[in-house]
Amino acid sequence: MSTLPSQPEPVGSPRPDAEQAGVPTGLPERTPPNRRRTVWWILLCLGASVLIHLLGIAISSSMASWVYYNPSLHAVMETVGASIGVMVSGLILINRRLGRGTTFSLPLAYGLMAMSILDGLHSILPSGDAFVWLHSIGAFAGGALYAMVWYKPQESRRLKTICFSMATIVVAMGVLGFLLPNAVPRMLNDGMFSPIAIWLNIAGGALILLAAFRLWGAFRKYRQRDDLLFMVHCLLLGAANLLMEQTTLWESSWWCCHVLRLAAYGVAMGFAVDSMLSLQNEVMRHRLELQQAVIDAQRRALEAIEEKQSWRKIIDLYMLISVTDRSGKIVDVNEGFCALSQYTRAELLGKNHRIINSGHHPKEFWIGMWRTIASGKTWRGEVCNRAKDGSLYWVDAMMLPLTNPAGKITGFVSLRFDITERVKAQAEVDKARKQLVEQQDRFERAIRGTSDGLWDLYPETKVVWYSDQFKRLLGLKAEKFDCLEPSLQAFVQRVHPDDVDEGMAALERHLKMGERFDIQVRVKKESGEYGWFRTRGLATRDKQGRPIRMAGSLTEIDDQKRAEEELRKTVAELKIERAKAEKLAEEANAANRQKSDFLANMSHEIRTPMTAILGYTDLLLGEDGLDKAPPQRRTAFESIRRNGNHLLSVINDILDMSKIEAGKMVIERIQAEPRQLVNDVVTALEERASSKGLEFNLHFKSVLPPTILTDPTRLRQILINLVGNAIKFTETGSVALDVSYDGLAQVIEFVVVDTGIGMDENQLQLIEEFNSFTQASAGMTRKFGGTGLGLSISHALANLLGGTLEVTSEFGVGSAFTVRLPVGKADRLPKGPWKSLEAGIQVARPRELIDVADQENPLAGIHVLVAEDGADNQKLIRYFLEKAGGQVSLVENGQKAIDEAMTALQEDRPFDLVLMDMQMPLMDGYAATEHLRKLGFAYPIIALTAHAMPGDRESCLSAGCSDFATKPLQRKLLINQIYTAVDAFKNEAVDESVEEA
Repeated sequence: MSTLPSQPEPVGSPRPDAEQAGVPTGLPERTPPNRRRTVWWILLCLGASVLIHLLGIAISSSMASWVYYNPSLHAVMETVGASIGVMVSGLILINRRLGRGTTFSLPLAYGLMAMSILDGLHSILPSGDAFVWLHSIGAFAGGALYAMVWYKPQESRRLKTICFSMATIVVAMGVLGFLLPNAVPRMLNDGMFSPIAIWLNIAGGALILLAAFRLWGAFRKYRQRDDLLFMVHCLLLGAANLLMEQTTLWESSWWCCHVLRLAAYGVAMGFAVDSMLSLQNEVMRHRLELQQAVIDAQRRALEAIEEKQSWRKIIDLYMLISVTDRSGKIVDVNEGFCALSQYTRAELLGKNHRIINSGHHPKEFWIGMWRTIASGKTWRGEVCNRAKDGSLYWVDAMMLPLTNPAGKITGFVSLRFDITERVKAQAEVDKARKQLVEQQDRFERAIRGTSDGLWDLYPETKVVWYSDQFKRLLGLKAEKFDCLEPSLQAFVQRVHPDDVDEGMAALERHLKMGERFDIQVRVKKESGEYGWFRTRGLATRDKQGRPIRMAGSLTEIDDQKRAEEELRKTVAELKIERAKAEKLAEEANAANRQKSDFLANMSHEIRTPMTAILGYTDLLLGEDGLDKAPPQRRTAFESIRRNGNHLLSVINDILDMSKIEAGKMVIERIQAEPRQLVNDVVTALEERASSKGLEFNLHFKSVLPPTILTDPTRLRQILINLVGNAIKFTETGSVALDVSYDGLAQVIEFVVVDTGIGMDENQLQLIEEFNSFTQASAGMTRKFGGTGLGLSISHALANLLGGTLEVTSEFGVGSAFTVRLPVGKADRLPKGPWKSLEAGIQVARPRELIDVADQENPLAGIHVLVAEDGADNQKLIRYFLEKAGGQVSLVENGQKAIDEAMTALQEDRPFDLVLMDMQMPLMDGYAATEHLRKLGFAYPIIALTAHAMPGDRESCLSAGCSDFATKPLQRKLLINQIYTAVDAFKNEAVDESVEEA
């Protein structure tokens, strides 16, 4: 038998077994009832109950014999009550699911439902035993179920089972009586209720009243208004059942009992209305709360999204994430992974991590990693990867398997942190640690094997520790080591008196100001002799910078001092020798200057008259009627020209050799046609070969490129020298020039082969040295002539062009001279100045001359001022220019050239060009040219000089000259230079006027 509950659970608070019963507990609690409203409810319900009871008693006593037979009204009343009861029982269960309503939901709901069902069946039956049976058993069932309010605990599966079972059994009995009316017990005796009917109603009424007391106690304790309503309901329903046993069918008391039962259902209806209103209010409240909750949820969602994005940014900034499928193919990566690997997301998706494999780790490393994650475990390690640009980076990687609900691995996720800087720092630390260990090891070995003595000073106490080696350096024997006291004064006493003050001052400066302590002093050894020592030290300081300890070393430097003394003597001797060498160098420079001055003067003194000699010779040879003159006269003129040209070539060879020796030979690197160059050489020398009866052959051994990159003038000079020598030294037979080109090496080769006298081994060895002024023998010089400069110049020029000159010869058979030059592919190279193959060699690209000398009057309309102090040269130049159609004015020095040029310029009849001799009295051409340029004379000035030494051209150009002509003058070359300079100046003037316009 169940005991009464001592403390029922309040409605609106979670029940202890709510979760077990499946009742939701998270809903908001119901608003507590208003106190005043509750009091009115109590008074109203009690008043109605008393009034109905009194009315029933009065009607029963005054109208005992009143009978009103109206089954239809009875059916309506019972049906209305049953409908109300079913609805209210449903609301009670709904409120229970919501955690609301009365404290005793289960007993009241099942009891009300059972009574309502049976009353509904009772209402449609005619009067009889079954009619009374359904009413009586319903009253008893309701009382029995209502009495379960005393059962504890209320929210339990057992109570639910009991109530459900009792309700089911009673309803089943009622349905059975409804279907089988004759099977029910006898409930009426002559219109009166039988004892069974009476006791069923009394028992039901008593149990319902008992439930009312329990509800009253719960209301007093928990102040739950629904408990009060159902208490009134139980009072009305219980009273009706108790009165029912005193009534007879259709009498007034019988109808009074039905009115009380209907009133009880009305009270229950009040509960329903109140519950509906409360639910409506609460629904509205919950709706508002829900709306606010939605707003709050949206706000929190936005905050969560922002927070997620922030975390995403942080994760992208500090973490690298990638997701792969089971095969290892990448299916997702974050921005951090892309940023560090330098691959885009599109480049990574569908690939595997081998795309960033650096090859740093062995194959076993990856096998172990895959074995771990394939088994469902987490793997972690440090991995070296390679970015897209090839750089390496390190990550701390964690690989985790992804599984489905069945536990099967579906992919893998990798979490990485960039630890490149940490790895680099660790590498630096390891390197530093290794170096420190090595240094410590070296220091320990050095201490064990060094010849230095060590000392350790405590500045405050002046106590010093001296190593054994320190004592050995002072000449102490092992047995006398203790003779040197452990104090600073013990060592200072041994220092030479002249070195004490300086040494102690250096020590004080180091201890107080931190200056370097490294001194050399003389120290008395045990033998009594002074020796030189070097002592160094460094102080250790506390946080305040005060010296607390100082350690150092003592090194014997007697040998160093002796070496320094020897070095001083050697330096003094070297200074003397250097002075002698500088004197010799000055003498050599003076000799070189004298040589250069001599060559320059020689060139000037020879070239100046040569200009007149060769010029007038050409005039005489070019005069009309010379063919009628005696042959001896023409022969004499040609002999003069030939010997003059020979003398000029000798001078040119000497000057070229001087330029080469001075390192100022000008080398061009321009495009040249090799076939045309070779044809020029053959054309120039074939007449000389033919005059000696020699066969001159030209052979092209391979296909030549259309152009090559070289200095055509110097190459032509080399070939003319070699071919000229071959013709000179060949009496009979032939001379051949073989030309070939190696396209792979880009080298052109010229071989000059003759059938001349040849050379023996001694002569060949002498020639192969290519010394200046050297020939194979003195007899050759007497027989064939020459200065011996041709081969030397050719060899030097070949070297300047980046090539070689080689010679082979057999005495009595002939010789072969081979020139090999790198020429490149000029037709594939861009235009512009080219650097020489020899470092230090200058580059020159002279303006290309316009060839007009053979035209009629090429200088017509050109007025030339000629500044020349030599009368013969004046006449010659005037003749050349006037014959070419030009107009000539003559002056004999630089000052007159300035006056004449500026006067003509001011009178608006400027000279088109000035020919300026650079060596004139009163004012030379250099000063005159500079002065003209300063005065604003912009017309071309061509320098005339007999100097052809290195630097002459640069000196003229730097003075302001437009071009440079060397004596002796060549008529055609001079005319072409004048025309080209004037034409270029006019074109530049036109361009400037167009730009200004």
